Amino acid sequence: MGAPGLKEQESPRLLGRESECAAIDSMLEDARAGIGGALVVRGEPGIGKSALLDYARQRAAPMAVLTAAGVEAESDLAFAGLHELLRPVLGYLGELPDIQSPGALDPAQKAALIRVTGATITFRHPLVRSALYQAATLSERQRVHAALADALSGEENTDRRVWHQAMATLTGDEEVAAALEASARRAQLRAGHASAATAFLRAAQLSTDGARRAYRMAAAGQAAWDAGQPDRAREIVRQVLPLATGQTRVQLLHLSGLIEAFAGHLREAFTLLADAVATCTDPSLTIEILTQAADAVAELSQQATRLSPANELDRFKIAVLGGFARFYAGEHRAGQALLADALRSTDAMTDPYVLLWAGDAATTSKGLGAGLPYVTRAVDAARRRGLLSLLAPALRYQAREFVWSSQFSLAYAAAQEGYRLSLDLGYGAAGHLMNMAAVEATWAGSRTLAGMRTKRSHMARGMASCSRRSWSGHSG
Repeated sequence: MGAPGLKEQESPRLLGRESECAAIDSMLEDARAGIGGALVVRGEPGIGKSALLDYARQRAAPMAVLTAAGVEAESDLAFAGLHELLRPVLGYLGELPDIQSPGALDPAQKAALIRVTGATITFRHPLVRSALYQAATLSERQRVHAALADALSGEENTDRRVWHQAMATLTGDEEVAAALEASARRAQLRAGHASAATAFLRAAQLSTDGARRAYRMAAAGQAAWDAGQPDRAREIVRQVLPLATGQTRVQLLHLSGLIEAFAGHLREAFTLLADAVATCTDPSLTIEILTQAADAVAELSQQATRLSPANELDRFKIAVLGGFARFYAGEHRAGQALLADALRSTDAMTDPYVLLWAGDAATTSKGLGAGLPYVTRAVDAARRRGLLSLLAPALRYQAREFVWSSQFSLAYAAAQEGYRLSLDLGYGAAGHLMNMAAVEATWAGSRTLAGMRTKRSHMARGMASCSRRSWSGHSG
């Protein structure tokens, strides 16, 4: 944008750059005469490109000078720099001559950055859409969200419509909050746990009742945990726990205990889970908490035998807890009988956490490797349901069972995947490293494998017991 007739500011030419400076001066003279133009300054690092740009900036005064700095993260995003460059003057778009304004979208279309169909503009890359969204004011965003909510009709657009309604709403609205909560539940069924957590949190913000707000935040924490986001889940629990009462508080204490147990903070986990058990009024939930806490805090498992099971799953959990308690007490034959009885009811079970316990029970009562069918079902179920928080320890169990079944290639693959996932989630990875080391040691010492199998058979119950003590609980 030039200002014809204004005298350019004098600035010294760069030594040895007379031709480049002359080209810049010529372009600026054309700009003052209303003639557009462009120059590209390119070359190796350190040859003085920045000095030429500074020269051009000084010679351009008093014309308005627009600048933009490239960002490596946006290096392959077309027109990202152009958006930064023109953002300060977008308000003047309406002052462009007609011949320029209708053609403003042409370069973007030619670069396949956007697609224009009728009155619809589709962005090729989400960062472009994000840049435009962030540049809008709050009231502008609200109006757009409200318009989109009105335009999105039909059952197939239910979730999108509800989300735009939620984003168009600033004050509490229980109807919108309830609809968004239902949308979060549907996302969970599709294994979209991270998205569900976001929806639950927004529903909590729009809640008009304190109890509902706490309940939805608790659901958000659980969804974040299921998505493999322990830090996010921990922060949600920290915010809502002081405000929660009743069973919502029990659920939060339960979740917080699991998070701390996985993080290796067993003392904190014990305190949280004990508080959950002490205040829980639902027998089935109490059994579940005790089951998940039993490996880290074995003394709590004795309480399960004093509860009456409400269904077959409760009976399985009580039998498993009782069996392990007998093993802990040295009553191996009685414990073996209880575990064998519990395994008779596992054929129809699909809960990956329950299947992991079944695998542990089978290994303890029947011998090393006997739990492989159960833990493999658990791994498959965790993958299918998108339960990343459970998949990492399930892979550890599976790799261990593969080792005990002499399926070393599969054991190593499971251990490697579990190790990488544990690092991503911030879990302890020692168990996965031990499984990989066991495979490598076995491959290296294959000549003595028969002797090692004999030795392992004598150590079976002790190793199973030790592994259970390292198991710090799961989410159901």
